Amino acid sequence: MILRLAKKIVFLLVLCLIGSCNDPLEGLQLQLAIDDDSNISTITVQFVDTNSSTEIPFEDISISVSGPNATSILSQNLNRRFSVNEFGFLTLVVKSQSEVPIQLDFTVTAKLSNYLTTSRNITTTNAEAQYVYINMVNLSSPPEGISVQEINFNTDSQGATTQEMSFQTYSYDQEGASVTIPNGTIMKDAKGRPVTGNVTAQLVYFSPNSPQALEAFPGGLDNISLREEEGYFVFETAGLVAINMHSETKEVKTFSEPIKVEISISSATSNPENNYEPVKAGDIIPVWSLNEGASSWDSEGNALVYEQSGELYATLSVSHLSYWNLDWWFSSCNTSSINMSFDSNFKSGYYYTRIYNSQTGQYLSSGYKYFADQEMIYMYRVPQNTSLEIKIFDGYYWCNNTKEIATSESFDACQAQSISFTATGDTSPLEEISFDLSATCPNNPDVVFYPSAYIYYKDPSGCRYWQYLGYMKGGVFSTNKLKVGTEYQFYTSVWVGGRWMGYEDFNYTISDNEITKRVEIPNDKAAGACF
Repeated sequence: MILRLAKKIVFLLVLCLIGSCNDPLEGLQLQLAIDDDSNISTITVQFVDTNSSTEIPFEDISISVSGPNATSILSQNLNRRFSVNEFGFLTLVVKSQSEVPIQLDFTVTAKLSNYLTTSRNITTTNAEAQYVYINMVNLSSPPEGISVQEINFNTDSQGATTQEMSFQTYSYDQEGASVTIPNGTIMKDAKGRPVTGNVTAQLVYFSPNSPQALEAFPGGLDNISLREEEGYFVFETAGLVAINMHSETKEVKTFSEPIKVEISISSATSNPENNYEPVKAGDIIPVWSLNEGASSWDSEGNALVYEQSGELYATLSVSHLSYWNLDWWFSSCNTSSINMSFDSNFKSGYYYTRIYNSQTGQYLSSGYKYFADQEMIYMYRVPQNTSLEIKIFDGYYWCNNTKEIATSESFDACQAQSISFTATGDTSPLEEISFDLSATCPNNPDVVFYPSAYIYYKDPSGCRYWQYLGYMKGGVFSTNKLKVGTEYQFYTSVWVGGRWMGYEDFNYTISDNEITKRVEIPNDKAAGACF
């Protein structure tokens, strides 16, 4: 019975257990419960602005979940009504009766006024906890690598343009795109009805040479679903655009004839179909458009690279509005687990990391992962027959305080069994702080609960975003990102016995390098969990 309780209960007291109050649980509003039939795993999604100087109205974000296994994904209230809380977090739940890990694929799409609609493809299982983040692009204040241009024009009573319209955006290292709309083109909404009157048109360009821009690539460059292909794939992009048009009452979705979109091709772009030689005039690049309803990319044929005034371009014939991009694609291996080795100076912990194609230097993906010597790193949907490189950073990307501290050797993630990392900078000078937390029932000290939770914090530097501190599992956690004697603000989501009890944010001053606490649950908090 005791072992069964310890296994089934997810008792998230987290850092309140280490509080200095007489009652360690004072102020923590939760009820303990057991759901022996539950098999819950959670995904925490954090929303951030790609431009760290702007602020998101989190609770106004509209969320939808789609994709192959979307029906298996629920909100924290175990329904399909999804929302982002005031702290910028969305909690998702996988509820399954299976005791065997099952892989699940789904897409989270986020919409917000004055922000570009974006999405993230997520792969998880029913047996793991996962943290991901979604980068939102503020159209009034985009980050480096993303440029925006907006114009207004009028259509007649039939929805047709009265003259040729052209606009462009070239603001990042002479890269960009342009749109040309022929005279007489009829604007149509999703039902084929004309869009009349004043129309606002918006062009957004994403540079393939900017990691900040590619972090906001819809769905991500890895874990790509292609409409006409089975499986999941990885993109190597030569440029991405998002085109939106609308009147005061309708969105433009299609045209009576295609419009022309010209995308510049950077001289730094390599062609993976030509031994990664620089792209040249005459090369062919596949064209794709995002099918938002199906959470997949549709093939739109190929584009021919041509030279004009010493610069390279490709032209797309666009018949409907969506994200459009120039991308080569690769098959991926499903999962990969690789042993890591570091030198003695590296301090284990959760770090922000980026994965690059080591042959081209192009960004592939990023996230927060746990790194330690002789530990395993798990990688989903990595490209086959491709050399990769992992770069590890200390600090928090959105707070503009990251510095590279380690780089891996080049490796094929589908084949490698181990990789080594070389230190490129000093890790955090702070000492490691460890936690060992547990709680017992008031009338039965043999029943012991061990908390598990995602933990986020804000440090005194004043960065407004919650920073990912790590994942506490079974009451055990360590970090080198906190300093003894310093007060921090903490955030965690509270889960008990497969039920979401709410979230907690509180301040706490770190008192020691080793914090070990076992507390007795007060009677008024123990109902339903203690026998």
